[in-house]
Amino acid sequence: MGSVEKLYDGLKTAFVDGTWNSNLAYRPEFLSNDYENGQKVLDSIEKELLSCEEFFISVASVELGEECECPESRRIFL
Repeated sequence: MGSVEKLYDGLKTAFVDGTWNSNLAYRPEFLSNDYENGQKVLDSIEKELLSCEEFFISVASVELGEECECPESRRIFL
């Protein structure tokens, strides 16, 4: 099975049919900071970037509480 088919199967499992059999490496993953368990979004991204030839990234940010401006030093531009 080629990479396109593996990707298709992974996306089908994630978004259409959770019982569809697919390779875990080809499924999208939700990332969030979980400091109690030592998981950081940045660490996960860096790990993947070290082992890939190219990448596409989609980012969404959800914050609870008051609206605040992100300091210039914390913004990431790709």
